[in-house]
Amino acid sequence: MDDFAPGPPLPLVLDVCDEDLLERLTVLILQRREFRLSADPEDAAVVVTDRRSAPAEAGMPVVIVTEEPVLPSGIDVLTVPKTDLNLVLSAAHLLAAGYRIKPPRMGDGSRGFSPDGGEEHSGEEVHLSVREREVLELLVEGASNKVIARRLAISVHTAKFHVAAVLAKLGAHNRSDAVAIAFRDGHVKL
Repeated sequence: MDDFAPGPPLPLVLDVCDEDLLERLTVLILQRREFRLSADPEDAAVVVTDRRSAPAEAGMPVVIVTEEPVLPSGIDVLTVPKTDLNLVLSAAHLLAAGYRIKPPRMGDGSRGFSPDGGEEHSGEEVHLSVREREVLELLVEGASNKVIARRLAISVHTAKFHVAAVLAKLGAHNRSDAVAIAFRDGHVKL
């Protein structure tokens, strides 16, 4: 039995002009149980767009899908390269879960995800094994323990063990937290 029980599907509004991108995102979202498409911005948790600026739905988290990664224009806006649509959906999960871009501190140029834009952890160096890095990459894709087991040709029990090890090493409370920490600390790249 999988130890991750997903909540209700995350409602996403697609405000995408590029027809090919719109079709690929729609197909991907319809294949994933943790998302659902919504036409009503009032119902949506996150807006995904390919426009250069956030749409009129002020106050709603926005993922901007771009040709090239650029710095976000606000704390509720995240830009993601359109080369990896799974990353787009991971970013939507993070924003919907309350994670925000941490603005750079004066002079150090650092930035990353943190819950509600709060301060980052101590900056302690985390060393993940090759297998743990593979598991973390699959967590970023939203993979369940069963999917991790299949993709890595290991048992579900072993997958659970590796997920627990990754969570412990990152100091994460859950899978979403692990993904946010991984982005923030540079274990995975946008």
